[in-house]
Amino acid sequence: MDGFERIVFTLGLACLGLALGCEEIGMPATGGPAAASAGEKREVADPTALPEARRTAELVDLGSVDVGAISVRALRSRGAPSAGQELRLVIVVPDDDGTSSVTGWIGTDARFSSAVVGARFSEQFGGYELRTTAPDPLPASASWWIEVQRFDGATHVGSVPLR
Repeated sequence: MDGFERIVFTLGLACLGLALGCEEIGMPATGGPAAASAGEKREVADPTALPEARRTAELVDLGSVDVGAISVRALRSRGAPSAGQELRLVIVVPDDDGTSSVTGWIGTDARFSSAVVGARFSEQFGGYELRTTAPDPLPASASWWIEVQRFDGATHVGSVPLR
């Protein structure tokens, strides 16, 4: 064997050893979960199977809030917001199934002096979930500011009460 064939042969043996080693410690070489042993029973958690009341227990429903020319439903994390605390807001946009772009920030309408975060569409809530840290110091007049860009290009901006 020449030098190149030796390298290829050595790499092949190393990969085979790695694959066999993963199987021995319970991790398949494919990267997925290991197969259940004989007689082993596994339960897989499904958050959508939880009752609606339990999934939203940590949120307060603020009801309908005007954001520009549209009315959205807003839900916020429970408890009094404080400086430096991570806060959560869910925005449910009417006639939308994840096709809009939603961003938000905590503070005043001066968006450029705030940390703007993008929202992810959450099928669990049927809306967009924003998570960000409240500024320190937290102004008494601070609000959640929301920008919704619809699939048709229309942009709507408005505020949701922080407290």
